[in-house]
Amino acid sequence: MNLAQLYSLTTGKKLSKIKLLEKFYPLPFERIITFQPFSKDSKVYDLWQEVLNIIYPILEKENIKIVQIGAANEKGFPGCYHTQGTTNLNQCFYLISKSLLNLSTDSFSSHVAGIYTKPLVCLFSNNYSKNVGPFYGDKNKQILLEPNREKFPRPSYSFQEFPKSINSILPEIIAQSVLKLLNLSYSYPYKSLFFGGLFNQQVLEGIPNQTVDLKPLGTDSNFVMRMDILFNEEFLFNQLKLSKCLIYTDRPINKDLIRAAKPQIQEVIYELNEHNSWPDYIEFLQELGVKFTLLSYLPEDKINGLKLQYFDYGIIHKRDQNPPKEIEGIDKEKIYYKTNRYILSNQKIYTSLAALKENRPVSNFGNNIEKIPNDSEFWKEKDFIYLLEK
Repeated sequence: MNLAQLYSLTTGKKLSKIKLLEKFYPLPFERIITFQPFSKDSKVYDLWQEVLNIIYPILEKENIKIVQIGAANEKGFPGCYHTQGTTNLNQCFYLISKSLLNLSTDSFSSHVAGIYTKPLVCLFSNNYSKNVGPFYGDKNKQILLEPNREKFPRPSYSFQEFPKSINSILPEIIAQSVLKLLNLSYSYPYKSLFFGGLFNQQVLEGIPNQTVDLKPLGTDSNFVMRMDILFNEEFLFNQLKLSKCLIYTDRPINKDLIRAAKPQIQEVIYELNEHNSWPDYIEFLQELGVKFTLLSYLPEDKINGLKLQYFDYGIIHKRDQNPPKEIEGIDKEKIYYKTNRYILSNQKIYTSLAALKENRPVSNFGNNIEKIPNDSEFWKEKDFIYLLEK
């Protein structure tokens, strides 16, 4: 039973045609789709940018603009015309009434689009679409997408999910649905295989062979200095003079440097291996009040052997470098990867440490898609990558 029918049954009031009060909102173009990407936690899709990367160039050729609606505090996506926080509800009604299609997560705009009989692509997560989807509208013009029911057989009915079931809906399926309802051809050559848990985060890492002015890059935080790749304390100290940093290291860093630069150090991420057990150094960080995280790629039995030494300093987070099971049996020549984590070294940009080893830089921080490298250590980075089959 749809919620609208439940309300009707509970109140005794019959469902009838709804009339919405619209208020004009000026736009510099006529052909639009409305886009409402945000709702409550578990209903928020984390891979919208991948959907937009597919549909944006096709819509641009057709002179169709993507108009994002929502609250003022909601992130604006590149390629959209942003109206967040500048519209009231009635102006949103107007925009949806003028749209060619509404694309959204499970929220108010899907119901409004139904009332206007607009084509609709809507994503659901913590409820069945038949229960909370739009009651009104032409069902032939509505594509209601639910999570992969093999992985998530039933809805959680919760606003907090981990992992989020909505993220099992593939970006290319959403994009294909939008283009189908707009009668536009779909020609994306890739199929999604795997998303790392940190893929959606923007991360910059630096090799300490340069100093980087982060302000032109649009960030001044969450910059990671990779002292495990190149141990150069001079460049580290010079970078800390310019910006705050996280430090990723597999060996102790000069204590005087840490003391002097403490306000600029956001966190020390310390990787434990078979040759670098330094619990006294972790004690130093703890006493100085520097935030730290312990992690290791060692086998479980060897990590267990270290736990007693580090008992007073917190958990050793086990990481692995095995390829994800989603690519088992697939020809490696057909697998590509994307990332939102970039590595800066000698004024060049790299998409992975394997690309750095092979000296394969990219020209920008854009939508780079590359073949997976033949390097077993590449899989240490799997949390940050998106794998595709071509």
